[in-house]
Amino acid sequence: MNLEIIPHRGVEPFRFGVTEALVEDHLGAPKFRSKRPFPLGAVELEYPGLAFAFDANGCLTQIGFDKHFNGRLTLNGIDLLEDPAALNKLLKLDSDSHLWVGFVMLMGLGMRLGGFHEVADEGRTVSIFERGRYDTKRPRFTAFDPDSHGP
Repeated sequence: MNLEIIPHRGVEPFRFGVTEALVEDHLGAPKFRSKRPFPLGAVELEYPGLAFAFDANGCLTQIGFDKHFNGRLTLNGIDLLEDPAALNKLLKLDSDSHLWVGFVMLMGLGMRLGGFHEVADEGRTVSIFERGRYDTKRPRFTAFDPDSHGP
């Protein structure tokens, strides 16, 4: 499965706002289904290399990808999980970058990156999210200086 990110909208056919049923129609039953503690009533569906987070209304708000994702995940031709220069290329597309709890947050692109700016045992992770999802967390963000970080 090859997916192209549409910032703040998702990937086809998984656009933010779709229901659990649409995800299951395309991918079958998830490996894990779990209730998330916040917000109350939220659900997460997990498949190998993919995690889908839904809000309390059952609408998709975030999609996560990791090294077990079977396919290519791209944005503007950048292979996010394989290209060693992906972070530098993404930073040229997004001037609203920050650090938060170990993740690089690219707010203009609606992306949360793990393992891109430092070596991570689990490898690279990419989460894409709808506009506004992390706005309440912004006061806890710190400036990201790419020159002071590197895998």
